Amino acid sequence: MELQLTLIKHSLHLYFLDFLFPICWLPIASFHCKFQFIFVAVGRFAYFLLPVFFVFFLLDIVLEIVGLFNATFTVRSTLIISCANSKFILGEIKPKNMLISWLVQLIILFCIVFQ
Repeated sequence: MELQLTLIKHSLHLYFLDFLFPICWLPIASFHCKFQFIFVAVGRFAYFLLPVFFVFFLLDIVLEIVGLFNATFTVRSTLIISCANSKFILGEIKPKNMLISWLVQLIILFCIVFQ
């Protein structure tokens, strides 16, 4: 039980980091035509975060196999949403689609906490 609570805590931290990171840069993203160099740099930095999420993705699978943690929601969302956030920062996804992604992410977070 203690291990599961620790894992949930780390998952929450991970999801909030993933959720808040693009929001913090939305003002810069909206002016990317004037500040293209900042916009591109932020987008590239976001891609450096993807290996971190991939490690958590693998961890979720391992924990699911040994039966310590139900990773049904996290396995499907970690890489998909991380990639979506990075692509949004790079301007490859429209804001409307990104809002849908964030909504799905909040639902997943709710499921993790109350599973």
